[in-house]
Amino acid sequence: MSEKLEKEEKFLLDRTSHEKAIAAFKEEAERKTGIIQWYIMREENEEERVRLEIVPEKTGMRHVWTQTYKKRSSDSKDRIEREYSLDPTEVDLKNLETLPFVVKIRHYLEPKNKGIKEVILDEFLEKWKCDCQYLVEIEMSDGNEDKTVISEETASWKFLKDLTGLTEEESKKYENKTLAKHHEESSAFKIIQYVENRLKPEQVVVALQGNSFFNKLGNLRNEYEREGFRKEKEYSVLRYKKKYNDDEELSCDLNEVLKNPCSYNDIRFLAAETDSIQHILNTGYSISDVEYIVFPDRPEGFSREDEPAIYGFLKALTENAFSKYGIDVHKRPMYYTGDNIESLSRAFTEIWKILDRIREEYPNKEILIDVTGGQKYPGIMASLYCIFNNLPFFYIFEGEVSLAKFPPVPASWDFGAIDEALAAFNSILIRNTTHSFERNHLKYSEYCSLPETFRNLYTASSNEDYLTSSLPLDVIESKYRKARGLPFGYGEDFLKLLDNDCSCTENYKNYLRKMIREVWSLQWIGDQIPETVEHSQRHSKRLMEFTVNLINTIGEENFLNGIPKQLRNEFYFVLAIAMNVHDLGHTKLTYELGDGRILPLDSLPCVVRDLHHELSYQMLEDDDSFKLFGEKPGSRDKDSCDKCPWDNIKTAVKLVTRYHREYMPITGKPGKLKDIVKMLSMEPEPLDKVVAASFADEDWQKLTIMAARWLKFIDGTDVQSDRTVEPNYFKTRVLRTITEIEALAVELQSNTEISPFIRNEVSDLVSEVSKLRASFEASGYKSMNRDLAILISNKASELEKNTLYPMIRKRIDECKGTITMPNWLKLLSKISFKAVQFPHFEKHNMVNYVYPRFFMEKSLFGNTDGTLRLSINIERESKNDMNSLIKIIDGVKKDIVKEFVRAGLNQFAIKTIKMEVTPLTEKILLTPLGTSPGVLYTLIKRLNPDRVIVITSQAGNDNIPEICMKAGFDIEKISTYLFNDPFTGFEEVQDIMRRMSSDFPVDIRSRITVNLAGGTSFLQYVTGEFAEVLESKMLDVTRVFAVDRRGIDAQKKEPYVVGDVVELPESKSWADKEE
Repeated sequence: MSEKLEKEEKFLLDRTSHEKAIAAFKEEAERKTGIIQWYIMREENEEERVRLEIVPEKTGMRHVWTQTYKKRSSDSKDRIEREYSLDPTEVDLKNLETLPFVVKIRHYLEPKNKGIKEVILDEFLEKWKCDCQYLVEIEMSDGNEDKTVISEETASWKFLKDLTGLTEEESKKYENKTLAKHHEESSAFKIIQYVENRLKPEQVVVALQGNSFFNKLGNLRNEYEREGFRKEKEYSVLRYKKKYNDDEELSCDLNEVLKNPCSYNDIRFLAAETDSIQHILNTGYSISDVEYIVFPDRPEGFSREDEPAIYGFLKALTENAFSKYGIDVHKRPMYYTGDNIESLSRAFTEIWKILDRIREEYPNKEILIDVTGGQKYPGIMASLYCIFNNLPFFYIFEGEVSLAKFPPVPASWDFGAIDEALAAFNSILIRNTTHSFERNHLKYSEYCSLPETFRNLYTASSNEDYLTSSLPLDVIESKYRKARGLPFGYGEDFLKLLDNDCSCTENYKNYLRKMIREVWSLQWIGDQIPETVEHSQRHSKRLMEFTVNLINTIGEENFLNGIPKQLRNEFYFVLAIAMNVHDLGHTKLTYELGDGRILPLDSLPCVVRDLHHELSYQMLEDDDSFKLFGEKPGSRDKDSCDKCPWDNIKTAVKLVTRYHREYMPITGKPGKLKDIVKMLSMEPEPLDKVVAASFADEDWQKLTIMAARWLKFIDGTDVQSDRTVEPNYFKTRVLRTITEIEALAVELQSNTEISPFIRNEVSDLVSEVSKLRASFEASGYKSMNRDLAILISNKASELEKNTLYPMIRKRIDECKGTITMPNWLKLLSKISFKAVQFPHFEKHNMVNYVYPRFFMEKSLFGNTDGTLRLSINIERESKNDMNSLIKIIDGVKKDIVKEFVRAGLNQFAIKTIKMEVTPLTEKILLTPLGTSPGVLYTLIKRLNPDRVIVITSQAGNDNIPEICMKAGFDIEKISTYLFNDPFTGFEEVQDIMRRMSSDFPVDIRSRITVNLAGGTSFLQYVTGEFAEVLESKMLDVTRVFAVDRRGIDAQKKEPYVVGDVVELPESKSWADKEE
């Protein structure tokens, strides 16, 4: 049970009296989170709540759900607290909407006193008002009894030292359970979105200037257009309509709102631009700046210097109506008029450049583009910019009260169409042009030679000498060139993990982008073993992607556990490089032996496979030849950071790369050694010993070990169909490998040097491969006969172990200088290596992806703390029979958990790995049932199963209809197995177990939960035995027990109260079972 005695002191603040203290606290805060708390129960001395904490990570918002029970002890400031993590699948958002709640942003200070656990400022959001604006809480560390440390902590902060703590009675008034209320806006998802927006970096709104304000002026319009805004002028009260066809009139004192701070309500519906800003604010965004793109208001251009007459009014209205937000207003002139075809053709390019400049000038702020105002053509161009640059944009109809948000979409130009007519596209761009905009003009003679695809880009211009295009062709070309070099990305989200506050960050990011595009991805041109599942750039990208998803699940602080704080940026940099270079040994043509001799590898794929980590290490060591490190980050930039510890980074990358293989030990003894490793006497020294000799700095030792741990584990999770590329590639690759084996075998059989034994073994192997071809064709090329594929792989492995490697060892010993291999040995190596690949292809082809889904940081009783749940999504249309599929997935699970344990990561935040197969077909509950209905009621309400199997007696069975009625559960979904003697009915066990086994579907996509509480000890025993039967079929079983904390009398009086369901830890991990 996660139970603690909480000790804290509270300090009340309000905006008026403590404005400077609040601002200073926020400025000093190291981080902030969003918190929404719904109250299930809130008595005077007792409460139960569900909390969602929204944690801004560098790569997205992490949602952490917890359920907490608190009970006050004798001292009103001391409370017993029991808290545990909630799986998001257990959260019913609709049900939460019926409960009272509070919404707040929590700001955290780094405590200065060791006796203090945390110093926080809770900012209760105004949209969901409660009887508190700001509350500071200072909580003591666990085990600390001396409350003077709280006074010492407040005194250490200039902005806190004058605050007075709340008394006992006052503290009760400002407890969250007391502040919680029902609100009209109670949609849980809308509240979540609002809080997420509040937690984002400040936003810059880019709005297209329109004329809606002038349109509301009526007879005053001409005067205002002529004069523009003048602060000395006295303006009148304006009466206007919400919409042009509305009957109701609104009024506004223009003199007041144009010259003094006011409320938005004073100018509501007066200007579309300010209406949009208010609606954006209503969704939780924190706007710091508004950039108005302004247009000429005269045929000859702007009526004032770089601005139209209306801009002065818009600027004044915006600054005054939103004065409490401190929004700064700026202008961006765009020389566009709708009646000029040249202006139309330039609009796209010009607005593109304006928006690019705005994004460059606000690198750390989010850009929100509002296309409500302004002329429609520039609005369309701005919308397209957003679509092609993955940005959101907003629109509000005149007089409406809701805002339409168009989300960022992963769209880009149709590079396929460009590639289809690349020569024509180049002919447009590669011309003698001085300026980029000249590329948008074509003479008719050039136009008529273009294919239809590109003719459609051009229209007639006012100049009869040429045609013009409105598209930014130079931008399209640049993006096409990048996409052609690396069409599917390279892990850009991972680069966000690098801290922007560090001086070397931009150099690190630019280095990674350059090396991925220009060096590491291209190195795979020389892959020595293309028969394997994909190991190239997409594999590296997937590792970076998995890391981002993992951090978004467990939190960056947990991921960085064990890594020196001052080296976190270097840790990410080392890990990113290692993820991209760790398998490049696949491309090396030779291996340097310990005595300096060279072993050629061009026809020894099995050696490349087994030693690829050593080969990668040798390539990194010989950077003069392979250039895998290239130049030091920022070395060509005179103003770049000179603090980059380049030598340490390179050493760390080499070691992390070398130790990514499963058998390479982080600490202690190595795992099962590859045959060639034993043959060459290459038993590795543990990494902790190696780093101690490589780095004098202990922090770099820790960084290197942690990077190696994470790479070892994350590399092991990349089991997915993307590694077989796509179905047609899978089909072609399997058939090609079969054909190659058959062709190589014919060549080998003609060799007179091979022994009869080898000849017979190869002949048998080829015979089995031919059978595999037939079974593959019979399946419609969807799947292989798994048993046959494993048989072939085992035969090939035996050939490698008993024949191939001994002969390689013999040749190494025989050759005193240059090492050569006979042709027959090379052929045998190729045949055996190719034959080993079939099960790997089948395994990867069955798994769509492995994804981190949920991290249980705290469990109800502490017994499953630190459990990471991974989702293994399998191919829905698998042609394999269920037993084969179960074996494949069971092997995947074992491999992933083995890598996790070998990496030693269970010493840190993640203690155990639990894997779930998706898509889920059904949730099945297996439980004993006695005469007390509360256990089954709790299990149904908590787990919401699709089907329930009950082991009980007739007396227990009689209670099931009432239990189902109370729980709102369909009784048709319950199957019962009755014992005549529920205490010692051992003679009945065999028959009931047989019936249960025949009735139970063997489906790996079922989630089976077995409850071991309730009923007699005998019924619990039978339930446990059947759980073991299910596990023997390699099905996933989660053991739990239902708990009712109330006394026996209370349970009998009211049995239908939802209790707790506690998950039991597995007695042994997959890795332990295997060993």
